[in-house]
Amino acid sequence: MIILSLQDIKKSFGIDTILEDICFVVKAKERVGIVGSNGAGKSTLLKIIAGELTSDSGQIYLQRGLSIGYLPQENQMDSSLTIWEELLKVFDTVIEMEKRLRKMEEEMGILDHKNASDYNRLLDAYSRLSDSFNEMGGYSYDSFIRGVLVGLGFSPEEFQQPIYQLSGGQKTKVALAKLLLQKPDLLLLDEPTNHLDLEAIEWLEGYLKDYKGALILVSHDRYFLDALCDSIAEISNKQLRTYKGNYSQYISARDVLIKERIKEFQLQQKEIARQRAII
Repeated sequence: MIILSLQDIKKSFGIDTILEDICFVVKAKERVGIVGSNGAGKSTLLKIIAGELTSDSGQIYLQRGLSIGYLPQENQMDSSLTIWEELLKVFDTVIEMEKRLRKMEEEMGILDHKNASDYNRLLDAYSRLSDSFNEMGGYSYDSFIRGVLVGLGFSPEEFQQPIYQLSGGQKTKVALAKLLLQKPDLLLLDEPTNHLDLEAIEWLEGYLKDYKGALILVSHDRYFLDALCDSIAEISNKQLRTYKGNYSQYISARDVLIKERIKEFQLQQKEIARQRAII
């Protein structure tokens, strides 16, 4: 099932055209790596998909109700909240449901043995809300937050550290943690391994392997791309070309394509020389 489609996307900054005639399709649960030289337009393409930039022309089609999470290379976080408080915001709805459940429990304690009809009605509502609470991870969000933070290299002692005290790299890790906790249908990551040590990179790789949504990943880490991606989109000379397979398979396919183009060029030059000789 196609969840994202780009048709004939063009983007320029001033007189410089960065992307031109970009056509790109992403299916549900697909893992796409975007590669290209610095300045080729990789981050620009992610921002267009995320809605942070508008294209000059072309069309973007998104599956109805598709949730998109975007991690840019640079994150601006200015908050007096602690790391833990910032990540708890992801679960505001679940926390509010938990408060309603506690209130309903108190009400049932008052109604018990006094009004069977009202009690049963409240019990039924409590049961439905409890099921929804469980489905949304209400009984595990606390441990989920801890697991993601520890996986990305934060110690438990740092959980209560105010965000304004963090370095740029630490803020980026907090932003990544928040994004992973949100579990969007389409995850856009721009150099996510920056500021991560080897252990955190290995944890992130394992987490993303099990991720149920689709993934578009910009990275210079070929081993990371090899482990995660089932297709590679190369941006070169303002154009995009997609290759099936991981990064190593992309390199092999690209080398074959380059050799074919060199051979075609050589044959073309021979034909030009032949026709000139005849003329």
